[in-house]
Amino acid sequence: MRPVTLVHLATSYPPELVDAVVCRLCTFDDGGWVDAGITRWLDPRRILARPWNPFRLDRARRQLANGDVAPPIDVVGYRLGDGTAIYDCEDGIHRTAAAREAGRKVKALIKGYYQLRPQALVLYRGFLWRPHPSQPECWQQVADVSADMLPLLHALGVKERE
Repeated sequence: MRPVTLVHLATSYPPELVDAVVCRLCTFDDGGWVDAGITRWLDPRRILARPWNPFRLDRARRQLANGDVAPPIDVVGYRLGDGTAIYDCEDGIHRTAAAREAGRKVKALIKGYYQLRPQALVLYRGFLWRPHPSQPECWQQVADVSADMLPLLHALGVKERE
């Protein structure tokens, strides 16, 4: 079975769940970060953002409808192989949600990207593990996982260790 894309996960699962999974996949690999510092127009369906404050969401909707120019949102990107990136919204959740509802793109400052390497990890007894950098025959615990994360981790290619 071929692993799914990050965009498929971002549009098929709750943003909080996808965010929890990709954060666990990048915590073990400091070498997977690339600085960007670029501003681009992004499709808000690829941004993990769920509004939590109705007042802020209404204000963002009104500002968008009035044509007000909002500052760029701040995001961090996640890539899997050479596939399309998805983004975690660090600032601008409500502006992102309003743009998504309106079918419009959102201007974003992309701070950088994590290159995810799920194939370098295994699942064992409710935790993610990786080979020790200097002793590949030994394993290091990386992060805990919940039952609702398992389908996403499997879809991304993380294998179970027996």
